[in-house]
Amino acid sequence: MTDQTSLYAALADQNIRLLEWTWNALLAAHLQVADELKTVHRKNAFQSLRSLTFVNSTDIKQSAESSSVLPNMKILTLRNCNIGELGDIKSLPSDLEFLAVLNCQSFASSTLTPLLASHGANLRNLVLNHNNSLNLAFLPNLASSCPHLEKLHMDLRFYNTLVSSRDLEPHFDTLLTHEMLPTWPRSLQRLQLFHLRKWDMAAADTFFSSLVDSAAELPNLRYIDIKASINESNWRDRISFRNKWQTRMERVFKRVIIPPDPRLRSISVFMKHKHEFANNPSPGTYPATGSIRNEVKKRFTHVEIQSEASTNISSDSDAPLVSRLRSKRGPSHPDAPNSLQQTPRPSRRPKPKRKRNADEDSSTEEDSALEDLNNDEDSQLIPDDDDDEDLFIQGMCDVVRVAIDNLRPTEEHLNESNFLDDEISGDEDYQD
Repeated sequence: MTDQTSLYAALADQNIRLLEWTWNALLAAHLQVADELKTVHRKNAFQSLRSLTFVNSTDIKQSAESSSVLPNMKILTLRNCNIGELGDIKSLPSDLEFLAVLNCQSFASSTLTPLLASHGANLRNLVLNHNNSLNLAFLPNLASSCPHLEKLHMDLRFYNTLVSSRDLEPHFDTLLTHEMLPTWPRSLQRLQLFHLRKWDMAAADTFFSSLVDSAAELPNLRYIDIKASINESNWRDRISFRNKWQTRMERVFKRVIIPPDPRLRSISVFMKHKHEFANNPSPGTYPATGSIRNEVKKRFTHVEIQSEASTNISSDSDAPLVSRLRSKRGPSHPDAPNSLQQTPRPSRRPKPKRKRNADEDSSTEEDSALEDLNNDEDSQLIPDDDDDEDLFIQGMCDVVRVAIDNLRPTEEHLNESNFLDDEISGDEDYQD
């Protein structure tokens, strides 16, 4: 107690104004008495705090009440705290911009949902890591509760500082049900959700569908990193599900960058290339002026794709433009505008079809047509689902990572390279 009193006196004598502070209940047991922590926060040195952290707090209600007297606090972190009901943290400041809840065993969505509804109006950053009882049941109300949220980070790897056995299993029964449709704030910029598990394929399909369907309402989203596993799924269903959503998420959100034409980096380079082309013209070395511009517009601009609905061009931004136009465009007309005119293409030799074996089933013409379609070089550009043609292409995310597997959550996954010994080349002791 004397050391703490001398510390407060030194802060006052030196006229120090604190910006960050961490309270550890194991080191400040004398402040567990009601109103004593609030008295300390009223001191001049603490009134300037912007970031406050509580660690190992058993009386989180008192800690929350003490933080309400800090007028400048915008960042709050709760680590290893006992958070049971909403009443324990209801007195937190309502203008928080950053909230992190880390390894709080009893913190559940039943507490988080009303907390965000009452305190999430100004929230910009939400971090929810290693909370055993917390599932994704708060996502259906996320857009309305946190309209200015920019970053959402959630890691469902669990650990316990006191118990060393069975500390990796979640305490909730279901991560998300297919009836719970997540909503996403328009201001969202970064989404990171790791080790999602204990949900079925229907719930996961609802989760990913909510992101794809909300692409038009997420203009600021730039980073997506999701790692999940699916319950009760065999490897065939899991591969099919993973391929479907990895492809669709990248198609909708991934930014595809076309490098600029090197011939246009300066006027001198362009004039030199133009002079060389005039002296020795060769097919394919000097494309039409608007070809690159048209390709960029049709690959990246959703407005351009919507305005060209009459041409029935697919919204698959990952497919080559020439192949999409070859399968979708109508006959060219000499009076058509420049944006619809196509540059000449060299003829492509048709790819020979794979011959059937004698024992293969060829009983119906439909099977034969499907095989020919799968073996055709351009059939890879046709989406597996007809709904993909109506997808809104956001195309602004620099990172889109979607990993779906059934690996056990660990800090580091080991592979074959971790168990191979490096063989020393040669034998230094050998002499011929």
